[in-house]
Amino acid sequence: MTDVTRQHEDAALAALAQGRFGEARAHLDAALDVGRARGDRPAQGHALLGLAEIAVAEDRYADAEALLEEALAAHRASDDPRGVADAVAALGDVARLRGDYGAALILLEQAKESYRVSGDGDREAGVLTGLAEVARLQGRLGEAVALLEEALPRQRASGDRVAAAATIRALGDVAIRQGRHDDAAAALAEALTAYRSLGNRLGEAAVLARLADLSRLQARYAEAVDLLEDALPIQRDLGDRRGEAGSLHRLAMVAIRQGRHADATYLLEQALPIQRDIGDRRGEATTLTSLADVARLQGRYADAHALLDQALPIHQAIGNRHGEATTLTALADVAGLQGRPDEAAALLDRALPVHRAIGNRLGEANTLQRLADVARHGRQYAEAGRLLDQALPIHRAIANRLGEANTLHGLAEIARVEGRLEETRARLDEALPIYRGLGNRFGEASALLCSARTRGAVGDVPGARADYLSAERLFRTVAPAWAESAAAEAATLPTAPD
Repeated sequence: MTDVTRQHEDAALAALAQGRFGEARAHLDAALDVGRARGDRPAQGHALLGLAEIAVAEDRYADAEALLEEALAAHRASDDPRGVADAVAALGDVARLRGDYGAALILLEQAKESYRVSGDGDREAGVLTGLAEVARLQGRLGEAVALLEEALPRQRASGDRVAAAATIRALGDVAIRQGRHDDAAAALAEALTAYRSLGNRLGEAAVLARLADLSRLQARYAEAVDLLEDALPIQRDLGDRRGEAGSLHRLAMVAIRQGRHADATYLLEQALPIQRDIGDRRGEATTLTSLADVARLQGRYADAHALLDQALPIHQAIGNRHGEATTLTALADVAGLQGRPDEAAALLDRALPVHRAIGNRLGEANTLQRLADVARHGRQYAEAGRLLDQALPIHRAIANRLGEANTLHGLAEIARVEGRLEETRARLDEALPIYRGLGNRFGEASALLCSARTRGAVGDVPGARADYLSAERLFRTVAPAWAESAAAEAATLPTAPD
């Protein structure tokens, strides 16, 4: 690589770090031209890798793949095994972003083996974190943790503190998905300390935003808002417009949980033009979906449907199959609320093979559960049970304890409605300890409500009253309206004789 191309690449890297994609692209185009004029294949390959990185940041996945294929050919022609592995790993990351998890796994495993053979432990650790992200997206959460825990000591041993902080943050992300909130808080706090000690304000803001997600899930809404209001000024100071839009979106999610729908709409409508301005098409589609959620909660089902109809072709255009399946599911939810169960089932039937095609087992299991909900509301209890019986082993196989508990609870509700009360108790006896172990108060309270109804049905009034009281206390901490409903049901129990 010549001094001229190196200067252009260094300038491009600096511009990329600050999100100045146009400037970075100009430097990389210049480096590519110099490399081609001089027949310098390694320089061409490096410039093409950088241009592909910009294409990924702009959600231009087809362009990124074309650039990476060209980079791959350049590195192969110059017999540069590290460059080949870098291009293969980047192709794996693009496949992951498109939701083609099977292809991502194949490519990342190829890159990992190349790095292992060449003794490049740092790059191998980076691929391990990529494989962990695929595992997380597919719902293989236990495997994701194992991969991250394999990468972390290597990053620490090599002194790569930035990569180690990112891996610790990823461990927190997985813990959130698993419902291990205490572990998530500990990991994210460690990552936050690491980023602050490094002076990495971009990483600091990202962790603050993730801590806000955790607070929101635990119904600590004021804390979530405070964390996001700490993150936003950092993102604005750094010119991180994608991060800024993400934090506005998260503030909207808090507002939705609090029932402040007008505030949520206002925040989302601030995020949307930012995403459109920077070409963040994935973010744009996600925000449109959230605006649809607000419309759905307000009973504006036609508006919700129209917004989702805007989001779906964006996901399809950028090749985001995961987003496509998620949007189909959201359309099914709206159809169900509009009293069109057949349309809801048809949309879910479209989403299910997409999840299966990309190897998203979590999405597959969740879609089976939604299909079961449609069947249950149509009083097709045998069909609902059949679907839940398919979902349960998937949740167990991918170590998704929350999904397992929710499925057991669903099976318990079906058994209760059909009068199979011993089976109801057995299912609840499995679900309740999982909810308690996860600290999931809403799930525990909902299962106790089912238990109270079951006890009431067999004349166990003291047991029913105790379960209602426990459910009411838990609901008051996370869903006050449900607490009132539990208290009202308890009041219908026969009183004890004098």
